[in-house]
Amino acid sequence: MKKLFKWILGLVALIVLALVITGGIAFYLLDSDNLKSRLVAAVKQQTSADLTIQEDISLSFFPWLKVNTGGVKLSNPQGFSNKTNLAEIDKLSASIKLMPLFSGQIEVGAIELQGSQLNLIRDRKGRSNLDLMLTNAQKSAPIEQDDKTKKAKGDEQSAVDLNSLSIEQIALSRFELNQYDARGNLTQNFSLENFAIDHFAFDQWTPISAQGVFNSGSGKTKANWQLDTELKVAAGAKAFELKNLSAAMTNMSNKLEELRLTGQSKLTLNQKDTKVSHQGRLNLAGQDFEVDLNATFSTFKDVALSLKTGDWDLTPWLVAGGDSGAEAKPSSPLDTKPIADFLKTARLKGHLEVANLTIDKLKLANVSADLSNKGATLWLKPFKASAFKGSLSTNASVNFASKPLALSLQPAMEKIEIGDMISQLFEINRLSGLGSLNLNMNTKGLELKQMLANLNGTGSVNLSDGALLGLDLNKLIQSGISLDLLKGAKAYDGKTSFASLNSDIKANQGVIDLNNLALTTQLFDLTGKASTNANTESISGNFSLQLKGSLKQLLEQKYPQLAGSDLPLELKGSWTEPRPSIDFESLLKAKYKSQVDDKIEKEKDKLEDKLKDKLKDKLKLKFD
Repeated sequence: MKKLFKWILGLVALIVLALVITGGIAFYLLDSDNLKSRLVAAVKQQTSADLTIQEDISLSFFPWLKVNTGGVKLSNPQGFSNKTNLAEIDKLSASIKLMPLFSGQIEVGAIELQGSQLNLIRDRKGRSNLDLMLTNAQKSAPIEQDDKTKKAKGDEQSAVDLNSLSIEQIALSRFELNQYDARGNLTQNFSLENFAIDHFAFDQWTPISAQGVFNSGSGKTKANWQLDTELKVAAGAKAFELKNLSAAMTNMSNKLEELRLTGQSKLTLNQKDTKVSHQGRLNLAGQDFEVDLNATFSTFKDVALSLKTGDWDLTPWLVAGGDSGAEAKPSSPLDTKPIADFLKTARLKGHLEVANLTIDKLKLANVSADLSNKGATLWLKPFKASAFKGSLSTNASVNFASKPLALSLQPAMEKIEIGDMISQLFEINRLSGLGSLNLNMNTKGLELKQMLANLNGTGSVNLSDGALLGLDLNKLIQSGISLDLLKGAKAYDGKTSFASLNSDIKANQGVIDLNNLALTTQLFDLTGKASTNANTESISGNFSLQLKGSLKQLLEQKYPQLAGSDLPLELKGSWTEPRPSIDFESLLKAKYKSQVDDKIEKEKDKLEDKLKDKLKDKLKLKFD
């Protein structure tokens, strides 16, 4: 919207420039060279800018004063670089009625500009070259005379009132609006081929329609734009209103095909800033938002923004992919550089509400977030949502300048169904349970797989009344005790219900360690450490089993020597096929250890007895 308003501002400036020329002609009615010198001097005195008119000024008279000229250039006011002119016009044609001028009225027939250009620059203090020129013109305007002075000059004609200006038509062709930063670098360019306004007057609604092309300073963005609205310009050209607005930009980026803004807008021009407000709707690539915007554009862009929408699927924006078909070509993820560039010069305060949000496989409801930024980093603080049959609250940040995109999350999830989360994110059904998940993580990337591969941070998980699905550890332990080894799918049939599952979490570049893991069931307690690698989707772990109830009785009956001992459990495999196993070699050693020890003791006693007998015999023979 700022760019559209700047375009309107540029249009007004060109109108003012044309009026200076035609008004000067009507006032002086002199030859071309004399007229040009007077106009140049007047513009210099009133604005501190240099006016150049390269072509002769041709005139025609009554009832319309018509003027044609070309090669018009208006420099920047003092304090701005003159490497780029404020305005340039290849061809100018304007007409004005003579008779109304005598009563202080300005009735312009038509203003036609061909090959015109307006260049907007803000210096390091936030001043605009156009704002400064208009301010200088206002300061140099004649001061209102008191009653005595007016009476003394009663025979003098009253000044022409620009607020009474009316224009039959304004027509532009090949118009360009360029915006530069304080260093003189081109940041953006608006251009249009043809544009016309009919029956313009201050404080009246005038329909306008235009279309053209927008180019970013880097040349990476080339978008088509279109504007249809009704415009009202307040007297003095410092305030603008737009109603029934329909503004659209297409082909903005690989992911953002179209941006459309509808509703009502207001623009106010001050000496040091431009204020913009808009209430209506914003459509981003088919996604419709209710929008309430209040912004101030100066050295920084101070933006207060409220967005509200229903169902929003972010997946097409984030995930690279193509259309289905044999010749489908994958597209690139969202280009985040334009967002980063905007945030670097903005101070954002906003609020976002989404009824249902989808991010790849993740589904959230009742989403709300307060928005702010620090440089190119956008903060969602706090971010709240209903998720996994529970609640999610977090402080999150997104660094749009990072490649790939950098995210930081500190989610606190309460009363969530962990199985819903795992099945949504990883499309596997291996765990259920109600509980909490607290994380302090950061990662990079736009797709889930890339985010997991770059995951770093710490956290904890606490679940109750859940189950390990597709894995019956009770059956596995029982078969191990009886040495009836289970093979194939039978080893993983069923489930293991648990009363609680707790663990600390530590992630390092996609390798996630579950430290101090503790699982409590009716028949055993399991403690140990597990690890999973998100890059390979592999899992591993080593645990100790403390049996209880019937399993403990079964173990002690078969292996009395193992009473009170822990059993080792090893876990290997993948997310989809975990393979737990008990160390049966240790069990076998335990089974036969006492028998071996008894036999060794018996053999040892026999050898000692034999040695004693032999020693006695030798001693007896010696003394005999």
